[in-house]
Amino acid sequence: KKEKGARHRADKEETKFKITPGYIIAWIAILIYHGAKHGGQIMLYWEEEPYGDTCAQIQNTMSRNAFEFIRRYIHFEDNARGKDRRHKDFDPLFKIRHVLTKVMRGIQKGWIAGRRVTVDESMIKYMGKAISFVQYMPLKPIKHGIKVFALCCAYTAYLLNFEVYLGKEYSKDGGSAVNVIDRLIVEADLHTQRGRIAFTDNWYTSVDLANIYM
Repeated sequence: KKEKGARHRADKEETKFKITPGYIIAWIAILIYHGAKHGGQIMLYWEEEPYGDTCAQIQNTMSRNAFEFIRRYIHFEDNARGKDRRHKDFDPLFKIRHVLTKVMRGIQKGWIAGRRVTVDESMIKYMGKAISFVQYMPLKPIKHGIKVFALCCAYTAYLLNFEVYLGKEYSKDGGSAVNVIDRLIVEADLHTQRGRIAFTDNWYTSVDLANIYM
């Protein structure tokens, strides 16, 4: 929401776009489609073949300039509410924390977990310098990026819960294996039901974890 008298960088753009909630949803849908398809350069959907990856559905949804305009200026949080980096409650994901929580709640409403669930790390490819918690995991297919702890249904690989790893400095409990799994299971509301089997690799295996849900 633009406050009266406030100045924004978008005001200097020659072309203005009327951004509605439906437009934002369509923009997010393009991102989801792009991530599910192959990743890479998203702007190629508006380029002609053979160098581009023409997609009529995306081109008919919005223009390339409109997509770039939203990507450049979209904002989900009031900067005035953020904590200073030196504050004990500083959250590196402050600007998108609300959105991540909403997405996670929506995901959990879309599927009922089966008897077998699994927890492991996943990597989101990222090679930029805008964030400080990029991880290097040489054994993963994606070696550089944002590490995410993921709780999934072992039958379908459906994502039931996730937690972005922010490094030891900002992660809860330093990102210890026991606490990570405990948070993922509790937040997915699976701790009140008995009979499920959790599959993990050796990093998560411990007597303490087994005792929590005995």
